[in-house]
Amino acid sequence: MENDVEETLHTTDTRQRHAFTLEQPMPHLITSNVAESIESSVLCWLATVSEEGTPNLSPKEAFLHDGQGRILIANIASPVSVKNIAAHDRVCVSFVDVFVQKGYKVSGRATVLKPGDSGFEAANSMLTESIGTAFPIHSIILVEPAEVVEIIAPSYWLFPDSGPLDRIRDSLDSYKVADYRRRVLSQEVPAAALQILVYGDSLSWGVIPNTRQRFEFGKRWPGVMQRALSELGVPVRVIEDCLNGRRTAWEDPFKPGRNGLVGLEQTIEINSPLSLVIVALGTNDFQSVHQLDAWQSAQGMGAIISSIRRAPIEPGMKTPEILVVAPPKIQTAKGAIAPKFVGAENKAAGLNAAIQDVAREAGCRFFDAGSVTETSEIDGVHLDEDQHVRLGLALAAEVKRIIQLSSSDGVRVPAEHLE
Repeated sequence: MENDVEETLHTTDTRQRHAFTLEQPMPHLITSNVAESIESSVLCWLATVSEEGTPNLSPKEAFLHDGQGRILIANIASPVSVKNIAAHDRVCVSFVDVFVQKGYKVSGRATVLKPGDSGFEAANSMLTESIGTAFPIHSIILVEPAEVVEIIAPSYWLFPDSGPLDRIRDSLDSYKVADYRRRVLSQEVPAAALQILVYGDSLSWGVIPNTRQRFEFGKRWPGVMQRALSELGVPVRVIEDCLNGRRTAWEDPFKPGRNGLVGLEQTIEINSPLSLVIVALGTNDFQSVHQLDAWQSAQGMGAIISSIRRAPIEPGMKTPEILVVAPPKIQTAKGAIAPKFVGAENKAAGLNAAIQDVAREAGCRFFDAGSVTETSEIDGVHLDEDQHVRLGLALAAEVKRIIQLSSSDGVRVPAEHLE
């Protein structure tokens, strides 16, 4: 389907169109045809705008029509959408059947229902009945429609003699559905769980913010990721090598052994064979004892990547794929760790982009943890329990894609975007 689409209003003339303002939620706009489109859609696309006016378009997989003219969208890992709605409640949700090449765009106002809010339990019950309990619902985005627009591919008027079945056949061919189906069916089920090494610092170790305690395995993101992958049909064994205070390529003058390069090649050798190494470092490069900038920290990450690839693994073992994870943005540090991270939020400016550049040059996969979660408001550096969940779920989806791609014939497909 072409990117440009024809949009036909469900109103009959211009006067009616302008009567449908965003100040007047109109439940009756969700007709049976629109409801059917919502129910049959695999994804919907939610458009929001930040307080600064920056647009955000995010795919959502858990949603439904509540039967009362409203759309419910589960917030599983959507901190950007929720934050934007708090600033500007006007949103747009689109549903498109990519095979029939038709769908609907729903504009209106959104409200975020949180646990304890009136209506949350009923909405949560409906969504849970639909999607199950595998993924936690942190809050629910409720959209009240003010305008519904039909989306129709240009081919409907450019080639009026072609019917819906013709478009379905064309789409199946264009999207190479048969090729992907054949590839999936031909893949062997792994005899044993794939091994993934998480090489990180305290954000992966699971420090409970402003304490010296640690979240249990199932609550820190490597454990959340392992469980989510298992539920997605990808059996993995996550090996954690996460050290508090670990840098990329620098020493801690007070605690020895915090240079991430020291012993890394042997760590890869010890834990081989590995299908994937997830490197989640960078935050500690900006401790007050170092005067580093984002570019220098990213170069340290590059040295880590090179070290992994130099590891003396046994002959016949495959060099593991590498997923580089940029840490969420450091806030002004608070509490006991404040002196350790004085000025870190300024020194680390641009870190995610710098690490992404290094990963791209090295041919590694990249993930920005800041795209799915912020750091804790408690200490400004580490992650709260719900933030571990968001990151773990998002990385599970990314890791599944990497494993599927690495086991295929090398054909790359576009990755689904996460917030």
